[in-house]
Amino acid sequence: MSQILRAETLIQGTPQATFNAAAEPVTALGRVTKGRVNKIQIDKPDQGTAFTVAVPNASYITCDMTGMLTIDLTSQSFPDQTVVPFTVEWSKGAVTTKVYYNFIFDFFKMDIVYFTPGTYSYIVPSYQTTMGFLAIGAGGGGATAWSTGSGGGGCLAFNNSFAVTPGETIEIVVPPYAPKLTSSVNAKIGDYFTCRSGTHLQSAFMTVKVSGSINCTGGGQGGHVYGNRGGGGGAGGYGDLPDGSDGRGGESNYGTGIAGLKGAGGGGNGYNSSTYGFGGGGGVGFQGRGSSGAGVGANTYGNTFNANYWGRPGSGGQRGQSNTNTSSQIANTYPKTIANATRLMYHADGGDFGGGAGGCGTSVSNNGNFSKGAQGLVRIFGGATGINYPLVGGVSSSTILV
Repeated sequence: MSQILRAETLIQGTPQATFNAAAEPVTALGRVTKGRVNKIQIDKPDQGTAFTVAVPNASYITCDMTGMLTIDLTSQSFPDQTVVPFTVEWSKGAVTTKVYYNFIFDFFKMDIVYFTPGTYSYIVPSYQTTMGFLAIGAGGGGATAWSTGSGGGGCLAFNNSFAVTPGETIEIVVPPYAPKLTSSVNAKIGDYFTCRSGTHLQSAFMTVKVSGSINCTGGGQGGHVYGNRGGGGGAGGYGDLPDGSDGRGGESNYGTGIAGLKGAGGGGNGYNSSTYGFGGGGGVGFQGRGSSGAGVGANTYGNTFNANYWGRPGSGGQRGQSNTNTSSQIANTYPKTIANATRLMYHADGGDFGGGAGGCGTSVSNNGNFSKGAQGLVRIFGGATGINYPLVGGVSSSTILV
């Protein structure tokens, strides 16, 4: 799937400007963005060479003799959507021509959460020069044959401020669920960074980003699995280190699951059995650091299918699925449409987002839907959204869910 998403059609519409301070006609310049030096070409009264120009009572607005208007809002602030009037005075000798203008002071809030796996294109609008990014890799797939095991958790990476170029196209890749015995593609945000997904039989910690990408400022490594068997690895959390080592997803072992760190998902668990399989790893949400996925210690539930083997979720994510040998509707804990309020999860599936799948024993039904690694996610944002990972990333009226 490929989609072109233009910011101009995604951001809420601008209200009509008004001007009450002058009886003359007013030229509305539209939205002017906070924190930027905005340049707008206006009309000059005629081509005379003896003109001088001034903008009274607004030192942050200047205009040169060509009609290039500069509105410097790097240190100016008004309430959001305020209509700001001003006058440009063109003088030639004793004659002064006044032209009335206004602009709408806009905080510019751009926040897009890409839930649906696929490939997208984001075209940077003319008024956007910085953006923030979050990526969560998918979890690795498990297996239904002993003892080929489980999948590792997806990694997480973020950066609150990258310099972007107006007009550039940024490719967004959201990794899909990973069926059993497979690994998903990596999450990608243009040439800025590529966040690794967990792999089937992941046996070592993965770095947060692919080598050669622009560095992130924090993130978490996906949890790995010991000995090619056990529950799924937890998704990475919101750590403070660029390599994600302090936001590790919970590890999974034969008969136990380990807690995640700094909001990461917990590892899945399973009884010490060669026949009944294990639980999926916990996922992680997209709104910033929250509670970590708790560990599940060695159990005595017996050699059977049991509902207590799932990896605990981290940071508002979704728990993994137990070794139930069936399917059930599991509640999502992140905003989606009503139709997606629950997810149909199968035996040993990893929790959204990024939870690794658990391994399955020989007593498990041969169902192709079993043991899937959870999908990944991408979020991009800019302007006055208030998003500041790892701690703050909540949704608002400007958040768009794709």
